[in-house]
Amino acid sequence: MSNIENRLKELFEIADIYGNLAIKVLIDDKGGIKTYLTNDIDEPPTKVIELNGEKEEKIFKMFRYPDLEHDVIKQSVRRKIERGLMVDRMLEKGMKLEEIGALDPSAIEDYYFKSKYFAGQRELFWIRSELRNEWADVLIQDAKRILGVVETKPEEPIEEAKPIYKSKTVITNVLAIIIVALLRMVGIEISAEQVVAILGSLNVILRAITKQPIKLR
Repeated sequence: MSNIENRLKELFEIADIYGNLAIKVLIDDKGGIKTYLTNDIDEPPTKVIELNGEKEEKIFKMFRYPDLEHDVIKQSVRRKIERGLMVDRMLEKGMKLEEIGALDPSAIEDYYFKSKYFAGQRELFWIRSELRNEWADVLIQDAKRILGVVETKPEEPIEEAKPIYKSKTVITNVLAIIIVALLRMVGIEISAEQVVAILGSLNVILRAITKQPIKLR
């Protein structure tokens, strides 16, 4: 594992520390720093976190507050809250949770999510912890992009085209034409429609079992 990946793993784990954290950001090579408290929990700070520059600060915030600092996760959370509020309105109109759940079980999940999200600092922390775990791969990849790490995907093998004389479809078509010609030579007539139907059926079957492209050579 590279130094960058180790550091991101460390920041990811730090973001999951429960409590009020004291943040110390090194902002330049001359020793400039900025400090602040996360104030996630109304209590004295439990740990001092040192971050190397504003990029690490941005990554830490994205890990710590995925519902606020990551656009995709933010939109997902917003949709859940909106659906939870929709359930609230349905309950106000006299419907029961069981009835709503029968219509849309996922709406009940969003209802409880919304309720927990606004239940207080402690509950909000655990929701964010769940979001971190659920979206871990996405968060890590976006953190790498913030740091300018470009990951190259392995090239997919290019399927080599086979020569035309190895194509089952081509060979079958040629044989079918020869057979039709031979049948007519011995006096057995076959209509053009029958020829088309036979060739069409054969080609459909062969296309289903033929995977490689062909090339002319």
